[in-house]
This record gives sequence, structure tokens and C-alpha cells, in this order.
Amino acid sequence: MRLLKRLTGLLFAMACALSLPSLWGGFVEAVDALYRTPQFWPMAAGIVPGLWAGRWASQKATWWSTFEHELTHAVVGLPFGLIPYGFIVTRDRGGLVKQLCPPLPIFLLPVPLLGQHVSGLAPYAIPLFALAAALGVEFAEWWPYPLAAAGVVGFLVGYHLYSNLHELRTNASPRLFPDVEGNAAHTDIAQSGYLASAAIIPALWLGSHAIIAVIFARTGIPGLLYWGENVARGTWRTAKAVATYVSLIHR
Repeated sequence: MRLLKRLTGLLFAMACALSLPSLWGGFVEAVDALYRTPQFWPMAAGIVPGLWAGRWASQKATWWSTFEHELTHAVVGLPFGLIPYGFIVTRDRGGLVKQLCPPLPIFLLPVPLLGQHVSGLAPYAIPLFALAAALGVEFAEWWPYPLAAAGVVGFLVGYHLYSNLHELRTNASPRLFPDVEGNAAHTDIAQSGYLASAAIIPALWLGSHAIIAVIFARTGIPGLLYWGENVARGTWRTAKAVATYVSLIHR
């Protein structure tokens, strides 16, 4: 099973690496569209105190940072069928979330294996609270005060910018450490593998932040679909270009 997880992670990392150019282009395009709306400056202004809040939480409220870290694991794993059944948070010994997957047909097995990588690396890339708030703004139609909503989400984006980088810096060690239950364990990044993480984390970061920008550019569901289609098309073009280049080398 461990070998299959590694293989799934390697294939997903390859797909993420191929998608990075189009994800970057989509992110820049989404931010440019947001810049041309009244929501841009309240969001940009909210990022600054959000960075301070993230720094304060990472240094003074470590229990909260641990809670947010483990909650991100738990929530992001749900779409992949990973059900949390144990959730531990401590003040100074870290935390732990345990996940299980119900029995699945063999052809669906890659879904939870993929989810282990996405869920495991999510705290280093996905702004959980900011993304949840943005999706609520769009799909629950919380638009009565769009400038205030942009400011709040900007604050949350700033918070996650600091916390994601802090988590990345403190959890990149390859060494074993005692987890909250006293068992020797590797960090999330080491478990997924450093090469895989180097592709997956930027892809998750660009994708989740682009979705927030698209939502606040007020282009609605068509804008999200347009963004997703462009990313898919760009990834396909990159994959064909790489395949062509490899075939020319081996002639």
C-alpha cells in the first residue's frame, strides 16, 4: 500500500508540475481581473493586518495554529473519502488528525491515496478559512457588502500567507520526531516526498488563491468554469510539448 501511495503521489506530482505554467497564468489573470474591481483595494488592505495576525498566532497562540493545521487536514480530506475519526490538539506538542476510508471498489482506491497527499500537504498551501469564506460569499450569495467581504477575506488571506510559510519552514525536516501520541513519525512533507511536495504545494497554492481572486472579481460560476477550462487546456498543451520534446531527444 505504501508503494501504491508513493506511485499515486508521483503521478499527481507530475500532473501538478505540468499544470504550474497554466496555474500561474490563471492566477495572474485572476488577480488582474480583481484589480479592475472595487474589491481589490479592501482585500489588499486586509492582507496587512492578516499577516500580523498570522505571525502573532504562530508565536503566541500555538494551540490555535495547531488546531487550524489539523482542521485543514481533516476538511480537505473529506472530498476524497477520508473521514476524520480522531482529532488531537495540544499547546506545545503539536496535534494529530486520524482519517479512515470506507471500503471502496479497487478501481476507486487511487482517490483516497491521492487524498492523503492533498490532505497531508494542504496546510502548507490552502488558505482554508479564506477559501471557505470566499466560497460562502459566492455560493451562499453573501454579497450585500462586497467591499467589507473583500476586506475580511483579505485579512484571512494574509493570515494564511504567514501561517502557510511558517508551517512550511518548520515542518520540512526529514528527521523523525515524536508525534503527540509518542510515536516516531515523519513530517507531512517527508511522508509525501520532497520532489512530489515541490510540485504539489505550489499547484495547490496557486489554484486555491486564484479561485478566491476569481470569486471577488465578480465573474460568478462562468468565471470559475472559464478559469478551470483554461488551466486544463494549458496543462494539456504543456504535456504535449513535453512529450514532443522527449520524443525528439530519443530519436
